Amino acid sequence: ADGSDRKDILTPPKSFPVTTQPADAISQTAWQQQAATFTVKPEDLAPPAEPARTLWIAFDSNDNNTYGSLIDEVRLLPVEFKARDQFSDSFDPPLNGDVHTPTGAKDEDDWVAWTSVDRTGGYNTNTKTKLVFSSDSAASMFELAVANDSLQFITVQPTQLTTAETNLTIHGLPGNTIENATIEVRAKGTTNVVARLRVLTLPERNPINCKFYRVHEPNENLATLTRIGFYPVPTINSPVAAPGPAVSEIDARMIQAGVAVSPGSPITERVVDYEPNNGGNGALDTDAEFAVMAQKRREGVFDGACNIIYIADLDTRDGSLGYVDDPASKLVFISQNSWVDYDDFHPDPKVLAPEDRRGASFAMTRVIAHEFGHYLEISTREEGKVTPTGDHDVGKYPAGTVPLMRPGPDGGLGHWIRHEDWAKASETAKTRLQ
Repeated sequence: ADGSDRKDILTPPKSFPVTTQPADAISQTAWQQQAATFTVKPEDLAPPAEPARTLWIAFDSNDNNTYGSLIDEVRLLPVEFKARDQFSDSFDPPLNGDVHTPTGAKDEDDWVAWTSVDRTGGYNTNTKTKLVFSSDSAASMFELAVANDSLQFITVQPTQLTTAETNLTIHGLPGNTIENATIEVRAKGTTNVVARLRVLTLPERNPINCKFYRVHEPNENLATLTRIGFYPVPTINSPVAAPGPAVSEIDARMIQAGVAVSPGSPITERVVDYEPNNGGNGALDTDAEFAVMAQKRREGVFDGACNIIYIADLDTRDGSLGYVDDPASKLVFISQNSWVDYDDFHPDPKVLAPEDRRGASFAMTRVIAHEFGHYLEISTREEGKVTPTGDHDVGKYPAGTVPLMRPGPDGGLGHWIRHEDWAKASETAKTRLQ
């Protein structure tokens, strides 16, 4: 750390000090252009570590100035914010090559890592993030600080760094607005910033009252239900997720957006004639039929702020396991038939499937959480059927998990939600409570 063991380290020229330029906004190309003036050739450079915009730091042993470089050949000092667990809950790293849709635009803040914290309530302490250096001695040359414009939003501990990996504790400070805060890695005793972590601070929302229903048509009969895959007639014991586990899964996924739900009741049976012109076969599959269900919600037949409705059969172009037709209708539909009718799908494993690196598409509770995301009009990456946002997330994502809002069972439904969706979910939750 004092330079005595750095005989082969090439000191960057003093014309490139990193004093005001944010380290996370410097492109790899720019650094390679600068590196062309060194004795190390750009084509000899190793590719940067993942994520692609890792900063490399060097010190001039003569005057202790701090410089930035991506010259992997000379084995300088990397610094990087990372998630503390493999599933990356509440952590959104910079992802090389990621682009937004449908606009194609990209916010410069996407080139830094993000995490989230509530400003009040049960998630106002975030322990999801760590700071990683190449060695203890490298870490000791830096300190953490909350940016001056963020002091009213968060605190961070520790501020003094002594080990290569430091687990961070970020505490949200009270407030009722969504705010972007910043944590800075500074050269010790200076205001020189070499890396930043963005923190989305979220107001705690009141829990969304989530009620569960099983809907039958008035002319359902044994022959009809046997044809679509049920025997005997669906009862309270049919293979569906109970409210408790479903709500727990929604809470576990949405805590990173500051959103919580509460179960309003056990599963309640309802009889609704939603397809009188279709012979009563139990399939919910047309705009007119969804309109009938939405009208029943307005009439008070379904009276939760969110209503999870188990339907005998669901058949839409966008999904057969679960579906949200219009987020403002406050209706989330889950098909019972789709969970038992496929040769290789069986109720028990789909209800109880464990998490793995491919997601948990075969867990009914995870599908409910995914559909709840549509109810909150995420993902923001694609337009919804009737809303500006609210479809699927097909963008890049961190290794070790997949997005909760990824489409289809083959895509896998993981833990991860990107930072712009944290904000959208929080904003929509407020309107759902009105």
